[in-house]
Amino acid sequence: MVMKEIEFRTTMKPISTRAQILIWILLYAFWLVFSLDYHPTLLIDIIVTTLLSAAYASAIYVNHLVLVPRLFRSRNYLSYFSSLIAAMAILTAIALFAIRATYFSLADPNRIGDYWWHYSIDFFGMFVHVSAAALLVWIVTRVKLRNCSNATLPV
Repeated sequence: MVMKEIEFRTTMKPISTRAQILIWILLYAFWLVFSLDYHPTLLIDIIVTTLLSAAYASAIYVNHLVLVPRLFRSRNYLSYFSSLIAAMAILTAIALFAIRATYFSLADPNRIGDYWWHYSIDFFGMFVHVSAAALLVWIVTRVKLRNCSNATLPV
C-alpha cells in the first residue's frame, strides 16, 4: 500500500505537459486582454503580463516540485507554509521591481502608483494562482486515482 503511494508520487504526472502549456497560454491571453485598460501602452501591458505570469508560474512550480514533496508530504506544515509565503513574497517583490523599472523606462514614472498597494494586489494574485493550481492538481490526482483500480489515494 505504501509502495503504491510512493510509486504514484514519483512516476505519475497529474497534469500532462501539453495541458499545462495550454493552461498557461489561456491564462496569459486572459490577463493580457483583461489588463489592457490598466497600462498606458500595449508594450507595457505585454511586459507586465509576462512578468506577473512568470512570477506566478515560478511560485506554482516551486510549490509543487519542491515544497510539497519535501515539506508538506512529510507533514512539516509550519515549514511548508512559512516557505511558501516567503517564496511568494520574494517572487512578488522581484516581479514588482521589474514592473516598476519598466514603467520608469517606458512611461511616465508618476503613473506607477503606491508601491504597497500594488504589492498587495500582486501578492493576492499570486496567492489565488497558487491556490487554484493546488486545487486543480488535487482534483486531477483524485480523478486519475479513482480510474486506477490498484492505486491508493495519497495523503
